[in-house]
Amino acid sequence: MRFNYELSAALIGAAAMVLVQPQFAVAITPEQVNNIAKDVTVRIDGSSSASNGSGVIIERQEGNENIVYTVLTNWHVVEKPEQYTLRTPDDSTHVVSQIQRIPGADLAILRFTTDKRYNTVQRGNSAQLSEGQRVYFAGYPAPIQVETRRSYRFITANITGRLSTAKDGYAVVYDGPSIPGMSGGPVFDENGRLVAIHGETESLGSGLGTAGNYGIPINTFFALQPQATNVAVRTTPTPSAPIPTRTQTPTPPPVQTAVAGQSQPGVRRLSAPPTVQPTAPVGENTSPPPQIAPPVVITSPRPPVVTPPRPTIVTFSPNTLPEYIVPTNPNQNLSAPNIPKINELLQRENLTPIACTENPKIEIIGIQYTVCAAPNAARPAGRYEVRTGGF
Repeated sequence: MRFNYELSAALIGAAAMVLVQPQFAVAITPEQVNNIAKDVTVRIDGSSSASNGSGVIIERQEGNENIVYTVLTNWHVVEKPEQYTLRTPDDSTHVVSQIQRIPGADLAILRFTTDKRYNTVQRGNSAQLSEGQRVYFAGYPAPIQVETRRSYRFITANITGRLSTAKDGYAVVYDGPSIPGMSGGPVFDENGRLVAIHGETESLGSGLGTAGNYGIPINTFFALQPQATNVAVRTTPTPSAPIPTRTQTPTPPPVQTAVAGQSQPGVRRLSAPPTVQPTAPVGENTSPPPQIAPPVVITSPRPPVVTPPRPTIVTFSPNTLPEYIVPTNPNQNLSAPNIPKINELLQRENLTPIACTENPKIEIIGIQYTVCAAPNAARPAGRYEVRTGGF
């Protein structure tokens, strides 16, 4: 089913007035923007992960008994085939009943049904964003050491750039802290209107920080929205698979059976050469020649090749890190990494962690940490970036 987004006449009129006469728009206070953001920002959780991302309620369709709500988020937040739930501002949990992917951008539409009433966001005009302009973004980051659950965050930022060529739709650049778990959250202008979807950050390398946060302009969403395609929705939770470890038990090769007259690797022959009996003279009594016993062949397996043990995925303990995780900034606090999220990433990508001092290796550069793993056929050695929702 194609998703059609319609604004009320009141909203269309208000947007037209701002477009024609922007000089009359008066910014509201950051506290007022936060009140708007808190009412429309939702938390998104997957059935096999402790944290996924965030989203924003953009539409409400009222029926006879229930109300269908539409939420906008990033595609990379819900791309795994599992069950997803939404936590709304009243701390209620709702199962996602429909997912649609927006082609050409890292965006997705989610829907859920309830008898409760929630506010919807007011659409802004992302074409009016310019460098130096103040914006706000909100979401539910992954918990850190001092928190036991994902809690709402509201962050003030400034537009630092506009991109003419955007990958996956990311064309708005702004500053501010980048926290995993806020992917898919809304970006507001100074009047509390939705102007972008937050979703990506770029690391500059070890000790160099980030190039900034990236958002997808809301105008991009409405331009691509008619092409939305349905994605299969899982209605039952997907159990978490165990995390693979690097340490392996070597399996000895099968025992080989030697064939007489052939030389085989790994097989030793211990039999003596056959005895040759002399021929008896004619006329003398002869006895049957003795039977020559077949050679005795003793086989033994090749000695097993013992692979040196690799670092295993371990549980984080204060002030220590596994050998396969190193800070991008050696001076930063070591209590921030989300070990379950990193392990989930390694499992999802079928990667085996190795010590960061070993080569060849692949380096997954995150916001605060670099994760090292052994290359495989699908992921050769090299350096890779991860989005904000990674770890």
